[in-house]
Amino acid sequence: MANYCSNYVQITGENLAIVRELFPEGSTLFYSDFLDVLKLDESTKVDFGTKWFEIGYSSETEDNNFFIIDGISAWAPPLGFFEKLSEIFNLSITIEYEEPGMNFGGQCIIKNGAIESDHEMSYFGYQLEYGRGLDYILEDIAFREYESMEDFWSDFADDEDFISRLTEEDLTYIENTINENKRLS
Repeated sequence: MANYCSNYVQITGENLAIVRELFPEGSTLFYSDFLDVLKLDESTKVDFGTKWFEIGYSSETEDNNFFIIDGISAWAPPLGFFEKLSEIFNLSITIEYEEPGMNFGGQCIIKNGAIESDHEMSYFGYQLEYGRGLDYILEDIAFREYESMEDFWSDFADDEDFISRLTEEDLTYIENTINENKRLS
């Protein structure tokens, strides 16, 4: 079973009318669909970054300046697919993605088929940088039901970016939450 990667995509460019037709809400694109959308033949070998992309929501702004897609993919974001889409249709695409189970998230900016920036980090680092902020993260940590602060530290040992942003107050909150969870269980 795949881990689900959440993807938030914003597309701008002159060919938005074409793009809107390619992403109906509720549809799922598989490898052959990726090829169809991009008008590529079966002999083309492209790493789309994932096996499928399920579109949960798609919308455009009132002034039709950009198109938004919200969807999930298997294991990783479909960066290769959007890179190729950007190249073929001369688009600017910003993708934010997160996969808490595998502890990563990030943002990728693609213009006319070229990646301008690709900033991948830990899931919690992503939440601090682009996401919901520290309060959300502290809530998330509170529900993980750590047995001790040692468990917490071992879980985040490799996430120096996140750990460096925690204050003494944050650490006290985490420790108190762990102790309260133990008391209630």
